[in-house]
Amino acid sequence: MGTEGKLFGRFNELILLLAGFLLTSVCGALIAAWLQGRAWNHQHLTSVCESEVRAGLEAYQTLSDVMDTRLFRTRRLVWKLEETKTADGVRLERSEYRVALDEWNVHLNRNRTMVKRYFGGDSEAAWELIAAEFAGIQSTLSALLREREGSTDRPKKKGAPSGDGVHELEDALDKLNPEIYYLDDRMLQMIQNQEVGQCSASLAESPSGIVRQAPRPQTEGAKGESQRTCEVTITGPTEGATVGATGKVEGRATIPSHAHLWVASHRRGLADWWPQGGAEAPIADDGSWEVTVYYGQARDTGARFEVAAVVVGDADNEQLKKWVAEAPAKGYPGRAFPNVYEGCPIRKLTVQKTSHD
Repeated sequence: MGTEGKLFGRFNELILLLAGFLLTSVCGALIAAWLQGRAWNHQHLTSVCESEVRAGLEAYQTLSDVMDTRLFRTRRLVWKLEETKTADGVRLERSEYRVALDEWNVHLNRNRTMVKRYFGGDSEAAWELIAAEFAGIQSTLSALLREREGSTDRPKKKGAPSGDGVHELEDALDKLNPEIYYLDDRMLQMIQNQEVGQCSASLAESPSGIVRQAPRPQTEGAKGESQRTCEVTITGPTEGATVGATGKVEGRATIPSHAHLWVASHRRGLADWWPQGGAEAPIADDGSWEVTVYYGQARDTGARFEVAAVVVGDADNEQLKKWVAEAPAKGYPGRAFPNVYEGCPIRKLTVQKTSHD
């Protein structure tokens, strides 16, 4: 067969073979290099993300400790001020408070930078709000201590507390406590979801272009549940009512399936809560519910108690039932406030214990 019609004449087959070999080798090498580069880049970004998560966790621990320490030391000082009418009677608690205050102030800019660097956005705004509320509490506390020291020769600052300054401080601390809790919870969720620092941007894409961030845990009561309205009210007692050793708390509720209504109480100023009624609150067909609440011990007479009606999911319901079963043998220890079922409100009121009858 002749060479007519062939592009390269009698060398046509050889040249085509060489061209195919070159194309296969070169293209294969280029594709392999491209894939290897993307794999290396992803590995590098994953390493960066892991480093950011570790650093974010350390930042969280530092920030959480400094907030909780200042909150606790402030509470201790306020509790002592409630017991004694002189500044000398709070010497130890005042000294501990000053240590916590100094720790806060010395590292204020560092901590503010860590919030911005690793958590940013809403967390940064929440931190600034908490810092501002701490500053307001400090101003009120300083004025109250001057008042207890009997410094009548000094003019009172505008807004200085009256004799009820201790209650004013307790109210401010009770308001601040859940704000600190929610910031703690938000920062932990960001760490869990790998959304700290540069981590979120680093793992925005995998080699296949698929988002590789950790999935957000779905809260109980989210999609897949019948969208039943969640409403809770407390109809009695009324806000500020006086109570004895025990009392009936009642209200009305409409809650989703797989949700459970509990009532808990604690003395104002304490972080822990005590579930009441020995079980979840039974809701009647007409939506009414009723639980007997115990208001501490005889020594708590004169104190204010906070009562909360809270809706929880199946998992938290099991934890609360376990607490009820084990609490008698353990001396009824307090526990953290339960996680709230998504979309359901928390209803609270404060009462005054005037007797232990």
